[in-house]
Parts: sequence; C-alpha cells; structure tokens
Amino acid sequence: AWDCTIAAFASHVQEQRAARAAGHSPQQRGARSEEGWDCTVAEHAARVQERSRELRSEGEASRLKGWIDEAVADGATLLTGGGCKGNMLEATLLEDVHKDAKALNEEAFGPLAILQKFSSFDEALAEVNRSTFGLQAGIFTRDLFKMFDAWDRLEVGGVVINDVPSYRVDNMPYGGVKDSGLGREGIKFAMEDMTEIRNLVIRRS
Repeated sequence: AWDCTIAAFASHVQEQRAARAAGHSPQQRGARSEEGWDCTVAEHAARVQERSRELRSEGEASRLKGWIDEAVADGATLLTGGGCKGNMLEATLLEDVHKDAKALNEEAFGPLAILQKFSSFDEALAEVNRSTFGLQAGIFTRDLFKMFDAWDRLEVGGVVINDVPSYRVDNMPYGGVKDSGLGREGIKFAMEDMTEIRNLVIRRS
C-alpha cells in the first residue's frame, strides 16, 4: 500500500511537470494512504514544481546541482526540478537514489528532497538511523504504537508527528544529535547560554 501511495505521488509530480512544460494548468488529484485519510498529493506536487530557492552563493547552488546530477547519472529518477541558474536552484525531487549518493547522505542545505520506498515501518526507522545526522524526524501516522516506537528508537533530537521535520517554534528545545550539532536552540536555552553561572561559598567561623 505504501508503494502505491509513493507511486501516485511520483506520477502526479511528473504529470504536473509535463503539463506546465506544455503550457497547460495541472489537474488536481487526491490520493489515499493505507490509513484511509486523504493525502494532499496535488498540493505538495504543485509546491515542489513551482518553488525555486535562492542559495547564498553560486558555489552552493553548483554544489547541490552537482549532487543532483551525480545521483541521476547513478540511476536516480529526476521527478521534477533540477534546473540551476546562478544561485537559484529549482526545487528538486529525486527517486531511486543510490544508498551511497551524496544527495541522500549529506545535508543538502537547499531545495532537494528524496522519495524512498520502504516495505515496513522497521525498515523506515532503520533508514533514518543509518544517517550520520539526526536533527528531527517527521512521522505521518495515526497509530499511537508507531508513534511511540519512533520516539523510542529514532536517533534524532526531535520527533514530529504528522508534520515535516523542519517544524519548530521558538520555545521548543530545537537541536539534533550525532553530526547535527551540539546544544539546543530556543528561548530557555539561549538565556542559559548568555548567563554566566557564578558560585558564592561562605564559611561561617
């Protein structure tokens, strides 16, 4: 069932890309997951197709463009995006990326997403933990057992249920583990970092 959902998403992204290339308005279409609730395939596909991101330099855009081209040359499917002009890189979605590709294993810091299939929830968790990074993970599920399983097993600084892993608010302890850095961002932690802890000892004679 998960393969069907991923296939529907990938197919819809490609249909929208072809429609825009032909000058037509893309058709909106829904999809349904194994859990029975509607997936906003059309909405997400449209956002992926239309958005480009300005990177901080042409060198950064060229770096990420190189990773994309390298993945495609190694057998990945370019579902949408991939174009680069100056420091502007189109939002890019890749599928069937080799497990050793930089696009899959390094931090992109740019508009690149990877679509991967998995046959079990355990396999998906293992794939997350395979990374040397561990900032946050987003899990889309209504199954409380899967939610707590992800919370117990994922080697990340935060688990976000039913939203993307980049979600954050100022008062949450935002940060990661492994190669995703040390410490936490957030109001409380910023105050602690800017506070000089002092000690006063008094000996009564």
